[in-house]
Amino acid sequence: MQKYGLSLQPFVIIQGPTYTNINKIFVSFEDVLYEPVTFLKALDICFQLAHVLNLNYQNVLWIKVNNIIFKPKLVIQIDRDSYGDPIFGIIKHILYKNDNEIFVIYMYLHCHGINKHFEAYVIDKSNNKEYSIINIKELYTLPTIIHKGGNGNQYISNMNQD
Repeated sequence: MQKYGLSLQPFVIIQGPTYTNINKIFVSFEDVLYEPVTFLKALDICFQLAHVLNLNYQNVLWIKVNNIIFKPKLVIQIDRDSYGDPIFGIIKHILYKNDNEIFVIYMYLHCHGINKHFEAYVIDKSNNKEYSIINIKELYTLPTIIHKGGNGNQYISNMNQD
């Protein structure tokens, strides 16, 4: 995120079995959890952090760009490797400032090659915890979803863009 000069907005995390039975309340900011006494105090901390530090980017649940919806858990093609094979990521967060500054935080997906029968890429998301960020304008293709085959393999439909 530092490459683009970004920082996440602080946000409140509520822990408990239901919204009426809350066990703990946290404020998350820059990978640090703060534990305020009350929910109102948590909101106050978020508000103060955002204004004092002049944080401009909001973490949004979804966004529509050129009639295309982007949201967490969708798969995006980030780039191509030196062999021309796609490099995929799964969307974790979307940061919005204005229509020219929309960024996606994603987790890399390991691609094992293409399954010609399904015309889909075989991927593995279980072992990789490496995250990165990209401007939405730099994406290669439209977002898609992960399909799970009867054999347990996970696939991404062929996203060729010739």
